[in-house]
Amino acid sequence: MNHKYEDDITMMQRLLKEGDICLDIGACYGIYAYWMSKSIGKTGRVIAVEPMIENFSFLTSVVASNNLENVELLNTAIWDKSGFVNMLKVTMYTSRVSESGTIKTMALTIDDVFKFFKLTTINFIKVDGGSSLSTHTVLGCEKLIEKYRPRLLLECDPNKDLKLFNYLENLGYICYYFDGRDLNKRDETTKSSNYFFIWEGDKWKN
Repeated sequence: MNHKYEDDITMMQRLLKEGDICLDIGACYGIYAYWMSKSIGKTGRVIAVEPMIENFSFLTSVVASNNLENVELLNTAIWDKSGFVNMLKVTMYTSRVSESGTIKTMALTIDDVFKFFKLTTINFIKVDGGSSLSTHTVLGCEKLIEKYRPRLLLECDPNKDLKLFNYLENLGYICYYFDGRDLNKRDETTKSSNYFFIWEGDKWKN
């Protein structure tokens, strides 16, 4: 496993508990969904969302072969509004929404997912698929974020995604990066592609 994934997953597991409801946006092959499933137990739920059919097929087999009964799957893109988006395949297993994309894909919002799966809360959201996806995903479900204050793991860039960072900061979220041992508050010298966001009123222990 990639060292970056190992670090993120290690910290993610420390932030999850029995019975949590998690969203894995851009689930790809199911690495995060697998460890979410193992961390939240039989009473928890993981909604793993992946737009690319090749990845989704592999994800489906991973969930089935590992008997991950608390993982539910959805083959769609996530965006800030429902409809269709153009996907651009970047590598064999990564893609992103792009005006130059040639793969027309159905898109839903987190609000749509929340209603479709009849969720009662959201405890953790992970978004992987480029900084733009994190911005559009979070800003497309502001009411849910403001109501439930889920813990977030987002692939994002503070230089490109200023609107996202400002929104979460104004909402009382603190941005952290994981150094392999502990979470540390992000500052101007921090260099990372993934950040954890935790609401200031969240009583968690590092």
